[in-house]
Amino acid sequence: MIKADTILSHEIIGLEVEILNPSTASKTIRGNIIGETKNTILVRTTKGTKVVPKGNSTIKFRLDSGVCFISSSSLIGRPEDRISRKR
Repeated sequence: MIKADTILSHEIIGLEVEILNPSTASKTIRGNIIGETKNTILVRTTKGTKVVPKGNSTIKFRLDSGVCFISSSSLIGRPEDRISRKR
């Protein structure tokens, strides 16, 4: 089970997210993560697939235990390296 305190050491593909970008507050992206690269996240929305750069936005994850907010900059790097990184 994915919890808020261990989310960075888990696979995030398949999770429901809301991307909150401070520079474009009116353009929140909501959907499911369908892919991840070193510097981007692919989100499937109702209007298609969006490529979101990892950087200066906040990501709201919906988990079984509630919601979790993290900075997208904490996801920068290859997913397989992030999962095995010690916290």
